[in-house]
Amino acid sequence: EMLTYTFVPLFGLGLYFITQKAEEARKFLIPIIVFLVLDLFLLWNWQGFFIRYRRVIYYIFMLMPFFVGFGVYNLAHYVNFKKFNFKLVLVLLLIILVPLAIKANVELRGSDSIHVNENEHEFFQEFGKLYPNQSVATNHLQSYALPYYNIKPVQLSPGHGVNNLYFKELAPCFKYKSVECFEKFFTDHPDIKYLYYGGEVNSTFFEPFFERNGLVIYRYKNLNME
Repeated sequence: EMLTYTFVPLFGLGLYFITQKAEEARKFLIPIIVFLVLDLFLLWNWQGFFIRYRRVIYYIFMLMPFFVGFGVYNLAHYVNFKKFNFKLVLVLLLIILVPLAIKANVELRGSDSIHVNENEHEFFQEFGKLYPNQSVATNHLQSYALPYYNIKPVQLSPGHGVNNLYFKELAPCFKYKSVECFEKFFTDHPDIKYLYYGGEVNSTFFEPFFERNGLVIYRYKNLNME
């Protein structure tokens, strides 16, 4: 986060210098930026076209150093003629900022490895003992923990190098918190019965099946079969 405040102005500066001074870089980098911005727009609004998995967008920002470096180079060139050692100041700033940025990001991401909390741990543990080997649709991060409770996951993220199961169909339901999406998925896959959403599912297609300490696993009711 700290590097962001440093990089964004330098990114803008680099973009300016490239458009003004570097014709070859301009012809190569500017179309890439425009293309990526367009595809990000498609990803956020219609699940993408070329980019189909949200975590790929992080790799896009690896282009930033090209612009940042160009901006720093030109800024150093203009400042140095005044006998001011800008390069030394830049090195000192990076020596200070990089460790602070790493520390800030490690602290920010510290909780990301926790896929289930303590209440969910006991909840899934009891469900797995009472109803072993059942398939439960959950958020894709929680899905990684389910096998430890003798529960079968319904979706797994392809970004983690595993079989994605029904990720493409089910992930948007959790992303947009869409009850209609859940209804369609379970209607299309009647062999899957159970859903853990982490909240209330207000739908005639689902009924509470297993409840503990405010947590609920819902069971799908195929209304077309009744």
